[in-house]
Amino acid sequence: MNKDYIIYYITRIRKKSGLFIENLLKAKGLDGLCASHETILSALYAEDRPLAMKDISNRISRNKSTTSQLVDKLVKFGYAEKIHCKNDRRVNYVFLTQNGKDIQANFQTISAELIETAYENFSTEEIEELLRLLKKLSNNFK
Repeated sequence: MNKDYIIYYITRIRKKSGLFIENLLKAKGLDGLCASHETILSALYAEDRPLAMKDISNRISRNKSTTSQLVDKLVKFGYAEKIHCKNDRRVNYVFLTQNGKDIQANFQTISAELIETAYENFSTEEIEELLRLLKKLSNNFK
C-alpha cells in the first residue's frame, strides 16, 4: 500500500466513525448531539466529578473556544452545568446534571456498538498490532 494513503484513511475513519455515532445518537432520541459531545460526556462519566474546561479540552484534543461551544450546547440541552471556581473565577468546572447522568446507558451502548463495528473483522492480534502502530504514528507528532 502507498504510504501516502495512511493519513487519508485515518481522516476517513474519523469522519465515518463520527457519522456512525451521530446516527446512533439520533436513533436514541439525542438529536443535536455530536461525536464530540459524546467524548465530553464520556470523560465526565469516567471521572464522576466536575472537570475543569482546560482538562476537557486536553482530553478531547480541542482548543478552549471549541470546547466551550460544545459544553455550552450540553448546558443548553440540560445535560451539564458550568460553575466558576471559588478561588479563581476565570476557571470553569463542568459537571453532569441528572439528565446527563440519565443518558449514560445510551452512551455506553453507543460506545460498545462503535467498538464492535470498528473491530468486526479483526483478530485479537491484529487489534493489538493496529493499536501499537497507531500509538507509534501518534508519537511522531509531538
